[in-house]
Amino acid sequence: MSSSKYGVFLCHNSKDKSVVRAVAQALKFLDIQCWLDEVDTLPGTLWRPQIANVISTSNSFAIFIGEHGLGAYQVKEVEDIFQNFSNDDYSIIPILLPNVVIPSNAPGFLAQHLMDRTFVDWSLANSMARLVLGITRKQLDANQIEDAQLQYQIAYDREKLEFLPDKIGSLSQQLSKLCNEYKDAQESLKVLEQKLESIRRERRRNVTESVSRLESFLKGYEDEMFRDSKRYISREISTSLKKKLVESNHYDRLELTIESLISVIPMALVKEDNNENYNYLKYVIDLKDVSLRFFWDDDNDRNELSHLYRNLLEYLKNRVVNSYNMDNNLKAKFSQVIDRFTFHFLT
Repeated sequence: MSSSKYGVFLCHNSKDKSVVRAVAQALKFLDIQCWLDEVDTLPGTLWRPQIANVISTSNSFAIFIGEHGLGAYQVKEVEDIFQNFSNDDYSIIPILLPNVVIPSNAPGFLAQHLMDRTFVDWSLANSMARLVLGITRKQLDANQIEDAQLQYQIAYDREKLEFLPDKIGSLSQQLSKLCNEYKDAQESLKVLEQKLESIRRERRRNVTESVSRLESFLKGYEDEMFRDSKRYISREISTSLKKKLVESNHYDRLELTIESLISVIPMALVKEDNNENYNYLKYVIDLKDVSLRFFWDDDNDRNELSHLYRNLLEYLKNRVVNSYNMDNNLKAKFSQVIDRFTFHFLT
C-alpha cells in the first residue's frame, strides 16, 4: 500500500454530516487519520483543490449513502475515486446508512461500481468494526470492536445532544404556529357554519312564505283556473272526440281529471319544498289509469287526448307564472311540478 498522510477519506452528503462527524471522532480515537472538511479545511483557502489533494493522498475511501442520496459534489468525488483509485492498493467502502438502498440519482456506472463492492450496513451492531477492517485491513479484537462502536455511539449522541435543542426549539415554534392555525380554523369554521345555517333558515323562510302565498293564490283562483280549463277544452277538443265522449258519458270525466290535477298542485309544491316522498305523483298516475281508459286504448283518441292534456297543462303553467308576481326560484319550482305532472300523466 502506498505511503500517504490520510488513512481514509470520508466521502459524504452534507445532509449526513452528524453521522460522519461521529465516525471521524471514533476513527481518530483509534489513531486512524481522516479528513473532515469543516474541521480540516484551511480558512480563506480554496476548498476544492484541498479536497482533490486529500483524495489523492488517501489509502481508502468511505462512501456514505444516506436517505437523501448522493450530494451534488459527492457524485463528483465518487467519480474521481472510482476512476483513479479502484485498484487493489485502495479500499473503496460503500456505507449504507439505515433504511437506504443504492440511490436513484447515482450515475449508471457508479451504481454498478457500488454494487460490485461489499457494503457496510450501518444498522448492524458491528458496523464500526467493519469500517475499520475495510480501512486497515486488520481484524479488531473483541475489546477493540466494543470500544470502536462505543466511541462512535458516544460521539453520535453528543452530536444529537448539541443540535437537538435547536431542532426542538424550531419544532416547538412550528407546533405553536400549527396550534394557532388549528384554533383559528376552528373559530372560522364555527362562524361559517353559523352563517350558512342563518342563510339556510332565511331561504327556507322565504321559500315557505312564497309557497304559502302561491298556495293561497292557487286556492283562490282554483275555480277560475278550472273554468279556464273547461273553456280551453271546449275550444281545443275536436268535434269527433267530443262527440265520442258525450255519447259515452265520459265528457264530464275529462273535465274532472283536469280539476283534480289543478287541486293537487299546492300539495305537490309543499312536498317538494320539504323533500318529502312524491306520493302525489302516484295520485296523478292513478288518476290517469281510471281516466278515460277506454279512449286511451285507441291510437287516434290517445294522441288527441295526450295533445289536449299537454297543451292545457302548459297553458295553465304559463298563466300562473305570468299572472302571479313570484320569485324566479318559485317559478322554476312551479314549472318543474307541472312538467313532472305532464311527464307522468302522459307517459
